[in-house]
Amino acid sequence: MAFAREIAGRVNAVAVSSVFAAVAPGHELAAAGLLRAELGDSVPILLSHEMGGSGLLERENATVLQAALIRRAWGAAHRLRRSLVDVGLSHAEPFLARNDGSIMTVDYALTRPLLMHGAAAAVGARGAALLAGESEALVAFTNVEGEPTAVCSVTAGSAELAAGSTVIAGVQTGLRTVALVPTTPPIGGTGCGQAQLSEAVDRAKSSPRDLPLLVIGPGAEKLVDTLPGPLPGTTLVCCPPRADAAAAVGVAVAPVSGEAVRMFSANSPHGDDIRHRVMEQARAAAVHAGADPATVAVTDVEESTVPHVSEPTVSLRARAEGPPRVGWRRTYERS
Repeated sequence: MAFAREIAGRVNAVAVSSVFAAVAPGHELAAAGLLRAELGDSVPILLSHEMGGSGLLERENATVLQAALIRRAWGAAHRLRRSLVDVGLSHAEPFLARNDGSIMTVDYALTRPLLMHGAAAAVGARGAALLAGESEALVAFTNVEGEPTAVCSVTAGSAELAAGSTVIAGVQTGLRTVALVPTTPPIGGTGCGQAQLSEAVDRAKSSPRDLPLLVIGPGAEKLVDTLPGPLPGTTLVCCPPRADAAAAVGVAVAPVSGEAVRMFSANSPHGDDIRHRVMEQARAAAVHAGADPATVAVTDVEESTVPHVSEPTVSLRARAEGPPRVGWRRTYERS
């Protein structure tokens, strides 16, 4: 392949994107095989159908951004491992938080650094729900001055994710991040008060019923002390124990996850086989991210109709989760 030979020794990573990869990823896989034969295993090859999102633009943007950040991610990973050695934890197997509230191995994150975008909010919401003993709640994040910065909704102990695409530095991507509602300072002011927090709470709610509002972050206690009581749409406002460390708690208890997305014809006679394959791909993705293969299981399957297409089409997303696998680094080093 002339292109692969031309870039050999000149690139840190390669992004591959095909128009219909969300439906049929064969072209991307074939291109990856040709590139791997010329470039070897030392150059990461990123495929858009593995990056999430069904739209070409979102997939392509995410894949290119991931590839562009890989060199910086390598440097950060090296510094992390060096720090672990310096404090006597050279044997530790580090996992990193990701933007859906789960965790992943450092080596998995090296080729998907954008998955860490918004991760602190995702694991913070998970930690808040656990510390407060509330599986359904609203979570408000604070800064050191005790001002609210954003609000999100928690369902089944995890932060709800945004339904649409995520914009990163003005670039539209198909990454799924927490559906954060930022608080906006009053006109002519710099801080956020009760009115701005109430508005964010109302916008963050995904159901009409009242929910507890859990306040976390370095200024959680300051904010709770300034509020007169429950806000409209909430049953109570509280600061969970160790609210300042909610993100640390959340990442400590988070599972490892993996997702797989596929689009196919609603009239396909192989629909059941496709669903089974997608669920198996989700399990494999979770294992690849560092989940224990003995206990990983599919936890969620979303199936929706794709609008504005000539033929009835189904979009299928499967998610699998499992506890972190002990010994992943030794397995990685042997491979």
